[in-house]
Amino acid sequence: MNYTVLVVDDDPDIHELTRMSLKRMEYQNTPIHLESVNSGAEAIAYMQAHPDTPVVLLDVVMENDRSGLDVVHAIRGEQGNELSRILLRTGQPGIAPEKEVIDAYDIDGYLPKAELTQRRLYTSVRTAIKHYSELKELQYHRDTLSYINASILNLHGASHIEECLQRLIQIAAASVPSDLALLYFARQRVGKPEEYFYYQGREGRTNLSEKAQTLLNELLAQKETIIEPTSFGSGYLTPLILAEGKGLGFLYVERQINEALVGQILPILAAHAAIALVLY
Repeated sequence: MNYTVLVVDDDPDIHELTRMSLKRMEYQNTPIHLESVNSGAEAIAYMQAHPDTPVVLLDVVMENDRSGLDVVHAIRGEQGNELSRILLRTGQPGIAPEKEVIDAYDIDGYLPKAELTQRRLYTSVRTAIKHYSELKELQYHRDTLSYINASILNLHGASHIEECLQRLIQIAAASVPSDLALLYFARQRVGKPEEYFYYQGREGRTNLSEKAQTLLNELLAQKETIIEPTSFGSGYLTPLILAEGKGLGFLYVERQINEALVGQILPILAAHAAIALVLY
């Protein structure tokens, strides 16, 4: 994740002081990067171009007495940005009293310059970055679940087994971005064995790399023993098993799963695919 703090102030000394105060700050072993603009208009333009900026450290009085408040209105209202954390920093609290501003504007901190120590600035910015990171994670969870729900409906709407399996690997590759996704499924159909294999990755559909082919051979050699989701090689593997022995297979993505929600995606997809595949 990009951890940028946008510093908005018309005083060059404030920019320098901010850089000195935050120069050693890191979050999740990633250095904090500072960007500086000198006016409310520049801040609005910057945030329009960079809506993923975690924190805005914003002066109130610049072009006019309420420039900073106009920036808040633009970010939250016109741009619809609810995630970036806005810390209002003012040298003239009489123009924008704390209670009035907190009640009327969607900000995340009010920092009078006269009372602002280096430690408090550091703590306020670091806390704001943490809150932003948590909000982004929640948004990711919400978006992922919405995508999975819509994709499952799409999976059940396939007209034949090949289309269902193709959709399954496409959904898996989109849900868990990786360089390689593999899908194998086999069943007995009126006494005749059927096998299906699909893959998706940078290699292209007709040029499976030697590494991917070796991995596939290893998986095929032990397909009967793949009965539960697990890490495998440099990726994650989940079984695809139909009830009553009507078919079996596996779904694999070349990516280590360290995040709890992502680790549930492939088993959820496999479970719904098993229901859908019974119909074909």
